[in-house]
Amino acid sequence: MAAKDGISDKLPLNDERSMVLLRRLVRESVRPYTLQLVFAVIAMVLVAGTQALTAWLMDPVVNKVFVQKDEQMLWLVGGAVLVTFLVKSIASYAQETFMAYVGHRVVADTQSRLFAGLLNQDVGLFQAHQTGTLLSRFSYDVERMRFAVSNALLGVGRDALTVIFLVGVMFYQQWMLATVALVAAPVTVVPIHRLGQRIRKVTADTQHEMGQLTTTLSQSFHGIRMVKAYRMEAYERAKADGFVESIFTLAFRAARVRAAAQPIIDAFGGVAITAVVVYGGHRVVQGATTPGAFFSFITALMMAYQPMRALGKVNAIIQEGLASAQRVFNLVDRVPAIREPENPAPVPRQAGPVRFDGVSFSYDDETDALDGVTFEAVASIERSF
Repeated sequence: MAAKDGISDKLPLNDERSMVLLRRLVRESVRPYTLQLVFAVIAMVLVAGTQALTAWLMDPVVNKVFVQKDEQMLWLVGGAVLVTFLVKSIASYAQETFMAYVGHRVVADTQSRLFAGLLNQDVGLFQAHQTGTLLSRFSYDVERMRFAVSNALLGVGRDALTVIFLVGVMFYQQWMLATVALVAAPVTVVPIHRLGQRIRKVTADTQHEMGQLTTTLSQSFHGIRMVKAYRMEAYERAKADGFVESIFTLAFRAARVRAAAQPIIDAFGGVAITAVVVYGGHRVVQGATTPGAFFSFITALMMAYQPMRALGKVNAIIQEGLASAQRVFNLVDRVPAIREPENPAPVPRQAGPVRFDGVSFSYDDETDALDGVTFEAVASIERSF
């Protein structure tokens, strides 16, 4: 549904437009903070590396400590585990801090840019759009953009790197088992992608209804004296309840779509883990591999399972953020219908009356603000002594 002034709450957001919006969001809102992102990526690499190192340490723990009962190795492995967790804790704090800084800067910059753009718009924009709709873009939409930037980028970076490092440990220990475990991964891509498409539509509808609710509440609060005077409490409540119920329905639908991603990953993951346990256990029994290598592999697989589940949610978060970014960018990009000329000509001062003869004017070519107005304005100066 396209608005007459070039702004739409429900423009279709397909895969191609999503990529365009994502590149623009990164270029205009994220790239200015490249230095902070570099530090965050370094911290993410450390977190992912320590995760993989923890899984790898299971090999000497089982083979050297429990099987060979090497007491010296016990202290070496114990110290390595302690250092690993200390490094991981510090790196986790650093990545969260840097990404939080970038996310909140995106909010501040976008809100400042959005307000500056609104100040330069013509009055027709504010007549065509209710105040609550515009305010929802400052609060709800910009916040969804921040959530997508800080959480999605953090999730993609940290979880994807963790999975890559852990998969490396899996192939180092047992390449055949790793191949078996990863067969199910590509199968989950198609349903996750389709869920993301549904999230786009539901999010756009939710944002539209949020704007309508904000407008209704604002009008009711500002006109509370009129509401009381004409006993319109029940009418206003019914109107607000309608939007509340609509938002609830859309939010619950989005929650169901997001929740569906986890069972899909769990189902395919359960098949992969079962195959690995049966096949890997058989190889240990036959003496084809050591218990330490097998437990190191299983540890890496189990540790990779959680970040893989988290990656299933990232697509939904990104789609929600892109739907909000579309609404914000539509407003930022709007060209005012009435603009000041670059080189305005001075208006000459002339004495005498000013006459308007049959003047008509409208903002949207439908609703007339002036219709055939004729009058004459005469300046008069009164002096008092």
